[in-house]
Amino acid sequence: AIFASLSRSAVVGLAAGALVLLFRFDRRLGLAAVVAAAAFAVVLLVGGAGLANRLQDSALVRNSHLLQRFVLIAPSEDRSSMDRIFIWQAGLLGFQDRPFFGFGLGNHDPELGPYQHRVVEAHGLPNYQFTTGYGTPLHNIYMRTLFDLGLVGFICYLGLWASVLARIARALHAAGPTERWEATLLWGLAAALVSSMAAGFFEDNFFDGEVQTIILAQMALALYVAWRVVRAAHRRPNAAP
Repeated sequence: AIFASLSRSAVVGLAAGALVLLFRFDRRLGLAAVVAAAAFAVVLLVGGAGLANRLQDSALVRNSHLLQRFVLIAPSEDRSSMDRIFIWQAGLLGFQDRPFFGFGLGNHDPELGPYQHRVVEAHGLPNYQFTTGYGTPLHNIYMRTLFDLGLVGFICYLGLWASVLARIARALHAAGPTERWEATLLWGLAAALVSSMAAGFFEDNFFDGEVQTIILAQMALALYVAWRVVRAAHRRPNAAP
């Protein structure tokens, strides 16, 4: 269903969540998978466009809309990729102008447009039309946070995620044989949250009302279960004072 949705950010999120779950069953395998994923990401960054250009000529790709969606990622072949590159460059220009506090939450709509015009003009495309128009979301939650809230907001945003994941890690370390169900639930929640963080590189997921509600509900459940596990660990007869 995820592949059929043609959402590349969802596939990235699924892969990130799967990596987390690998650690649940085999830490060495999980570590190896993370290294392999990092190497694959470097290959895509360095030679992804060239590889995509080679694959796009194959009959298998040309005859499959699904494969085209995931293979044709070069800006020359995929309009959405071109849009994202220009939007991210515009967001970076805006961040450079207001690095500390940004333009204010939700102000990307009126404030981003002029930077988009500057970017397309710098590329020699003054008449370029974005698929979703000017003032569009930045399609990257981290760039969106930097643009809207600056470095101060960005640090707070990452701090929120880090604090929740740290609580989960602490609870998993403290979980004993009697908290296996809670530990399993925490692993699943950790995978879901990391999946959202990974998908956020390609969409403004946390600032979308419905998605934000789901993420905050997952965080709340994770914090509650982690608290229960740590409390149970402290009540064990052999627990350290």
